[in-house]
Amino acid sequence: DFGRDSLTFAGTFQFFYLRLVIFFGCLGIFMNLFRGELLDKSLHFYLLAPIRRDVLLAGKYLAGLLAAVVIFTTSTALQLLVMGWHLDWNSVSNFLYHNHGFAHVFAYLGVTVLACVGYGSVFLAAGLLFRNPLLPAAGILIWEGINPFLPALLKKFSVIYYLKSLCPLNIPVDSGAPPLIAMLVSNPDPIAVPIAILGLVGLALLVLLFASGRVRRLEINYSTE
Repeated sequence: DFGRDSLTFAGTFQFFYLRLVIFFGCLGIFMNLFRGELLDKSLHFYLLAPIRRDVLLAGKYLAGLLAAVVIFTTSTALQLLVMGWHLDWNSVSNFLYHNHGFAHVFAYLGVTVLACVGYGSVFLAAGLLFRNPLLPAAGILIWEGINPFLPALLKKFSVIYYLKSLCPLNIPVDSGAPPLIAMLVSNPDPIAVPIAILGLVGLALLVLLFASGRVRRLEINYSTE
């Protein structure tokens, strides 16, 4: 049953893949772009090069983003392929060509890319600000988790708020589901797709702008790292 499998995949994608796999994957990739160089005592080689520091930051971000996008979009595509592998071709063809299947596939891939854009910018900035990656990771994870309970204005300062609005399927809430699960599943105030994309890209640009100001004032003292 492709309809039931699609809902199962939607739940797995939103709760496990976005909130945990991409989250911690981007943590490992982007947090180490500067923090890893500091621990390896090699960051000064970049800063001694005749290049502006904000350009260096942009280059590191784009390199990390390319790696994250290739890894996680490939994983998403393989998951979708496996989901339809056990079904006959007529069911798959009917879903793709008559039930907006291709739109769903491109939506999941697009959400994956935007998740890398958003979480990548946040963790890149966190790597510049904090020595211990566990503290910002825990704080961001909690902030993303309590997003459904935040006031409308504060919700806009999280990545998951925009990603949930871009997911192609809403997960139905069972009448007997616990209130906490129902709150996490429901999306009572989704925003339009163009606004969600612009909001997420705008949030990432604001974070990168802040990080570029921080990297201009960065001073290296390996003895304190």
